[in-house]
Amino acid sequence: MEHSTVHTGLRGEDLACRYLERKGFRILSRNYRGGKCELDIIAETGDTVVFCEVKTALSDAFGPPSGWITRKKIRHIARAAREYVISHRIEGRCLRFDVITIEVRDGRPEITHIENAFFAPADV
Repeated sequence: MEHSTVHTGLRGEDLACRYLERKGFRILSRNYRGGKCELDIIAETGDTVVFCEVKTALSDAFGPPSGWITRKKIRHIARAAREYVISHRIEGRCLRFDVITIEVRDGRPEITHIENAFFAPADV
């Protein structure tokens, strides 16, 4: 089961990267490990660095994938993003947190891109 979940996630991230590149984003990093969390995609558009969380669903058994991102997950993403900003010396850049959901329906992926999906907690 875990193997198929990992495979589904990686396939979703591949689709999300292609989607972002078609929209003119430049992919800076994938699967960046920072602390306890992994940032799925770090991209750049204009002067903004975008941290993208990708959720892929093969069915609606667990509800919409956008609902899978908990407060705890947001805190972990924010901490990893802070580490990325510091380690890559990009303080002062505009930052944004997006969510890309991919729902596979009848074998076809439907991509939804939620810009500014959440804001990083100030106390991470």
